[in-house]
Parts: sequence; C-alpha cells; structure tokens
Amino acid sequence: MHVRKLNQIIKEQDVGTVVAITMEEGLANIFVISQAKTLLKAKIEKSITKSRGAMSALKNATSKTKFYDQIINAMIRNFSGENQVINARIGCIVIGSPGFTRENFFNYLKDQSDRKGSQFLKDIVAKSILVHCSTGFKHSLKEMLSNISVNQKIVDMSCAQET
Repeated sequence: MHVRKLNQIIKEQDVGTVVAITMEEGLANIFVISQAKTLLKAKIEKSITKSRGAMSALKNATSKTKFYDQIINAMIRNFSGENQVINARIGCIVIGSPGFTRENFFNYLKDQSDRKGSQFLKDIVAKSILVHCSTGFKHSLKEMLSNISVNQKIVDMSCAQET
C-alpha cells in the first residue's frame, strides 16, 4: 500500500492540479495541489505603506501595484515557458484572502491580461475562483479548499482527495 502511494507521489501525470493563492496585503503564497502533494511554489512578501494623506495614498497604490506585479511574475515564472507542462494540467486557480485583497488582485490581473494581451494571463483569469479565507498564510488552504464552489469545481480532478 505504501509503495503504491509513493508511486503516486512520484508520478507527475496527474489528471488535474489546482493552484491556490493565499494572500493578504503584503503577503502571498502560491501553492500547487496535486493528488498526493501540496507544494509551495512561491512566497511573496512586500511592505505596503499605509495611506494617511494624498502623497501616502499614492505610495500605497504604487506599493500595491508592485506587490500584484510580483505575484503575476511569480505565476509566469512557475507556470509558463519551460514549466508549461504544469500549466496544461491546471484545472483551476483558487485565490483566497481576507477582505477585498483577492478582488483587487483579480481586477488588476484582468486589466494586465487585457493590456498585455497575454494568452497565459487570460487563461489564469478564466480558471480563477475567488473565495474567502481568514489569513494569507498556508494554514488557510484547508479553509479555501473546503469551500462549496471550489469543491464543485475540483470534484472530477485527482487532487480532490487532498481536501
């Protein structure tokens, strides 16, 4: 039994994988969830300045834009180019955060995909599901994956056992 499980872990041809992004302001973790394993692909940390006036509001918007760009660049680095095999198996991308961070990031992602015309970014937008989670740390994965809308989407994929 254990040998069979180890062979499943080693085998890289899963039926489907899920990419999960847990985030909050200034912190994002990107995970790949397959049938038998969950891998942390990237951890992005950026200090976001508080908006307390006209100039600091501009700095706040600039630092959020840089933070969102870092997340998009990490996605491109990990799931396109020579890592295209992983991208082909991605069934959905679950984006979770407390508050409105996930909506703000998703809107920024849509704007970037329209502006750049990148097919990769358009695929990410099409596969994305937005859910609530209590924090941006990795222990929120279970909370995100137990969401009803996520379960309905991944029920046919092999990674559904991981939830």
